[in-house]
Amino acid sequence: MRATPLLLLLTLLTGCDNASVSGEGPETEHPDYRQGSALLQQGDNRRALERFLNVIADRRESPEAHLEAGRLYLELKDPLPAIYHLKQSIRLKNRPERAASVAQLIRTAEKLFIQQIPGQPFDPEAGVISVDTSQRIAQLQAENSKLKRELEELLRQGRGAPASGSTLVNLGPGPAAPAAPATVAPTPPLPAGARSYTTVAGDTLFGISRKAYGTPNRWQDIQRANADKLGSSTQVRPGMVLVIPQ
Repeated sequence: MRATPLLLLLTLLTGCDNASVSGEGPETEHPDYRQGSALLQQGDNRRALERFLNVIADRRESPEAHLEAGRLYLELKDPLPAIYHLKQSIRLKNRPERAASVAQLIRTAEKLFIQQIPGQPFDPEAGVISVDTSQRIAQLQAENSKLKRELEELLRQGRGAPASGSTLVNLGPGPAAPAAPATVAPTPPLPAGARSYTTVAGDTLFGISRKAYGTPNRWQDIQRANADKLGSSTQVRPGMVLVIPQ
């Protein structure tokens, strides 16, 4: 698999000074870092990302692994974790020539996030919004989609019941008819040993796996357990209720 221009750009960013403050030796000699680099050469970006995340989980400071993880998240069109890891890379290894190049990648990730918002309410070339604003937009989009689904379900059932807290308006003689109670679909039972998790802004499958199991490597288990919601995607939206298998 041929390297993309983005891969070539990031190759130039990797410096030779990889010594960790924690005194654990050069970061690039970590077994998972070496395996991740080899998987990159083979074009296996998802498995390479897992290896670099392992390095980050194992070492107190790992600017090169953060850089590779941020770049790979960007390659996989997952901009929010890309922005986080790229900023961590700058924080841990802040050199002017490196920071400028990584900052350009961060701007690319922010533009990608804006482009992924349904309707594209912003012009990516007009400027860059903050990550906090981006996360708020994602949350509002998720809430809007949920309300649309609830309304469509009510209309499909032919009930037309008003939302909770709304007031019926009497348009003709006689008292207004009471609203029919909305039918709440039963929540399917969880598999044995599983639990549920409600996503928040900034969540990723890798981050949820780390929270639930202490390692990012079980993200595929979570994805398979929620195939009805995620399909083959690795992106989650705030407010999703995911099944966390045992």
